[in-house]
Amino acid sequence: MRSIILCLLVLVAGVTGCETRATSGQLSGEPGGATDPPATATTMLASTELPLHRVGLRYIVTPYVERFEIERYFRPIATRLGADLGVPVTIEVAPTYGEQLERVATRAVELVTLSPLNYVIARQRVPELVPVASEIIAGSPTYSSFIVVRADDGAMRLADLRGRRVVFVDERSASGFLFPYVSLLDAGIDPERDLGGVSFAGTHAAAAMDVLLGRADAAAVASTLFVEEPNTSAGTALDVGALRILYKSATLPLDVTCAVGLSESAVAKVRTAFLRINTRTAAGRDVLGRGRRITGFMAVDDRLYDDIRRALARVSAHRARHGFQPTAVSLRSP
Repeated sequence: MRSIILCLLVLVAGVTGCETRATSGQLSGEPGGATDPPATATTMLASTELPLHRVGLRYIVTPYVERFEIERYFRPIATRLGADLGVPVTIEVAPTYGEQLERVATRAVELVTLSPLNYVIARQRVPELVPVASEIIAGSPTYSSFIVVRADDGAMRLADLRGRRVVFVDERSASGFLFPYVSLLDAGIDPERDLGGVSFAGTHAAAAMDVLLGRADAAAVASTLFVEEPNTSAGTALDVGALRILYKSATLPLDVTCAVGLSESAVAKVRTAFLRINTRTAAGRDVLGRGRRITGFMAVDDRLYDDIRRALARVSAHRARHGFQPTAVSLRSP
């Protein structure tokens, strides 16, 4: 009898364990996948659903890789959105993460694709910012942050980066700054005083190239860089095979497209238009089959970004102790 009871207890414990969400290796609230909108849902915008004195929508996207690559990826998406919404959708690549944030704060755009961290910062400044749809890349709704070194580098753990040069992407990038910064803190390295030099490259591809060219010893980049293998500004493919992953973060949500100053009915139509763009259809493949490996979009909830808010609070508090404002634009120079 005792052995039967013990087996039952083990079984119950196992079932309970299966129901408990893992706290390591992923963010809480991780999205589960895309859902197709109803086939009968209308997307055509009425003139009354557009902002005053506007006949179309202005759409600005994140400059996470080279500008010409972003335009090549997103221009077909903007064209498809315009056709489905029945109004012109003009696309623009933000010069920097910071300037993109300013465009949102001044309501100079109606649609914006933001990095997860830039979304959190933008939402602080523009509470009415509405998340519309998040990207799915290579079939996954999440990605990770990598810290990479050259394949022949002797560093085997984050602690080996002490006294060495690290390049980030932009302080408004979750994978190119926030999560790598936290990982260095967890490894006992203060990025403000323990590194041999800190710089910002502006894009993930440029950060990786800095390592390949010997301008930095390690780079913080998005894992999607290894899926996309984008071209450099010189037109050559980035040789990600010459890099080695030293650190991989927990997963985080991909870039999110948001609406600024649109009515609730207009937001619903824009969301439906985005969700209909996916590689499960021939029309969707015509739009998305241009190299970035976006396979669709999914609806998201603001709560998905709570862990990013907590990481931002930790990093801001740490930097404040070094005399930086919470939204300071750069670390110390090398």
